[in-house]
Amino acid sequence: MGTIQGGCQELQHYSTLVFSGTFQPSLKHFKIIKLSSILYSRMVLCLPLKQYFIHTEPTPKPRTFIHLIRHGEAYHNLGHTHGKINPKSYDIPDPSLTYTGIEQAKSTREEMRKRCPVPNLVLTSPLIRTLETTLHIFPFDKNASIYPQPQIVAYDDLRESGAYLCNVRQRTLDLINNHEHKGVDFTALSPVIPPMKSVIRTRQRAELVRKQILVISKLIRKGGGLWKGIYIQGAAQNSGSRMQMKQDIHIVLVFHGSFMEYLLPLSHTIQPVWRRFKPAEMRTYVRNEDGHLEEIVESKRARSTTILRKVSLILTSASE
Repeated sequence: MGTIQGGCQELQHYSTLVFSGTFQPSLKHFKIIKLSSILYSRMVLCLPLKQYFIHTEPTPKPRTFIHLIRHGEAYHNLGHTHGKINPKSYDIPDPSLTYTGIEQAKSTREEMRKRCPVPNLVLTSPLIRTLETTLHIFPFDKNASIYPQPQIVAYDDLRESGAYLCNVRQRTLDLINNHEHKGVDFTALSPVIPPMKSVIRTRQRAELVRKQILVISKLIRKGGGLWKGIYIQGAAQNSGSRMQMKQDIHIVLVFHGSFMEYLLPLSHTIQPVWRRFKPAEMRTYVRNEDGHLEEIVESKRARSTTILRKVSLILTSASE
């Protein structure tokens, strides 16, 4: 290519001198001009062909990632031994996290930062154990320049299934007062506490949540908009609309183990393939073209690694 460019420059130089009448070309000069003309014609012919045959990678389509996180261990999770459930544990009104649950949530915070440090939106169940889990994973810090807190919205339809006291939230006003300046928006909550025995069945509520996730992801991609009285922020609001359309969307849901089984496709929850979410466990899914959720490879690999690590520890302790 350097030879071709040099020949073209030589051709341009001599042509200018000849046409200006300031230079009388010799036989040698005519040969240089002829050679330069041949090189130039080859360059003009080859460049389009080269561009045609060069393989260009197609631009990947923007995707919507859904990160599902179960709350950390709470006090109503205690008292269940040898696979037997202690019903009295469920009589604890809206329990908070145990010390172990807090540590579990902090561990998930590190895992979350590897997958997506600052998601577009976090939707959380308004029960105390999920709110605490959310705020340990995405803490509010005025000086947080590296990992700023994302937009966090409390959403009633993410509450746990089951008519127990532990699944009944506090009054909206109490939640607002107790979580003031912590970064959680309670505007979308009903002023009336949802009853223990809801008219809407859990499966129907899960379908509502799936539809709302689709609505929210479209709002984010379009640059933001109102949802249940809250302005949902758009993707990279400082960038242009074309850039927003090309970006992946990350939405986090922090809620409960039993309700997760209803939210995920039936194919994901068929035994013996299905494994319940452990306390503060995170799994990441991507919405496919049909709108269904598919768990990403990194998420599956993380679970497999955890299982193998536990098996290794068991074998090691047994051999000692």
